[in-house]
Amino acid sequence: MSLAKVQAFIFFVFGIINAVLSSSATFLMQYRFVKPVSATPLLVTTFLIMPVLYVVIGFLMGLLEGFLYNLIARRTGGIEVETESR
Repeated sequence: MSLAKVQAFIFFVFGIINAVLSSSATFLMQYRFVKPVSATPLLVTTFLIMPVLYVVIGFLMGLLEGFLYNLIARRTGGIEVETESR
């Protein structure tokens, strides 16, 4: 569950970055056309939906990855990290 929470947060940050870039591109592109269209609904939807969608996808993928890792680690022994103190 910890992996899912951490991954959901990371995906939230990516969602915000993607929303800013997509909204900026949409805002700039509306001035490129002869008939400007109101992009406000699209911008608002992008800022509201994209981060939430990224969080949900990140959480679900984190759950799946954690489940698969635990399943495989039981059979193979997992990952062992050896450290040396000096």
